Amino acid sequence: MKGCCKTALLLIAVIALASTLGCAESPHEAAGESVAENSEQVFEVAGRVRGISGDRETITIEHEEIPGFMPAMTMPFYLAEPGLAEGLQPGDAVGFRYVVKERESYIDRIEVVDDDSVPASPAGPSARRPADPRVPRLEEGDLVPDFRLINQENEPFYFHEFEGRAIVMTFIFTRCPVPDFCPLMSRHFQTIQERVAGHPDLHGNIQLVSVTIDPEYDTPEVLRDYAARYTDNTDNWTFATGGRDRIDELTTRFSVYIEADAESANIDHALATLLIGPDGRLEKIWRGNTWSADDVIGEAESLLQEQ
Repeated sequence: MKGCCKTALLLIAVIALASTLGCAESPHEAAGESVAENSEQVFEVAGRVRGISGDRETITIEHEEIPGFMPAMTMPFYLAEPGLAEGLQPGDAVGFRYVVKERESYIDRIEVVDDDSVPASPAGPSARRPADPRVPRLEEGDLVPDFRLINQENEPFYFHEFEGRAIVMTFIFTRCPVPDFCPLMSRHFQTIQERVAGHPDLHGNIQLVSVTIDPEYDTPEVLRDYAARYTDNTDNWTFATGGRDRIDELTTRFSVYIEADAESANIDHALATLLIGPDGRLEKIWRGNTWSADDVIGEAESLLQEQ
């Protein structure tokens, strides 16, 4: 019994020592490492501030690769508390703790660090793909061009094939590891599809379209496997890809930007969800990920009743 007690005390001492050492680590000493914490993933990351939202709920950071989780990219992060952004400015070199749970993620600690410790462009030398000035941005009320894309069955299709239906379209990529970004968009679409199936006025009148912004990786086969995670019915939910030029045109039209270096998967998590009317006109754009299935269904129902 005494031996067991000594073993227990030794174990407690080791855990206490490990906790003390862990607290002493700087963000850059543990950069890129992850640890399990009550079924969470916790990462210590380095990057540079690129923008802060007016409500201080999100901060956009260009960050280095998070090994085993996410490539280097520029993306917005939720802040656990608005006060965490106090005093931060675009361009600041920062170290931050990023917590990823099953269905949410956020920064719960962030601090300015030595400027020389973070590269000027943590995601790499490639600049964001410049917008083509010849491609006009679409505004609400504009007629949407008849884009040609490829679906998850490797079949070409055009937008005009959905004429007479309301189209709800969003942008995703299958390698997105952040639970409240692309996976959240797909869960919202899953909910919309389920509710539309039981709604007599909407069933058969709404088409869901999820367009990848990572066409080099998201082949039709990859999209088909991804679709199977969320639905067993792709009759009214299409997962689409296309050539890089076509995806660039589409994302430029709707002001959804991606990074230039596709091979490194440097993808800016700009989120947009669109409602296109039965007449092919852009009716509404939801930016970000704060919209709900009820928001979209309500707008679509009103639109269909009007038209």
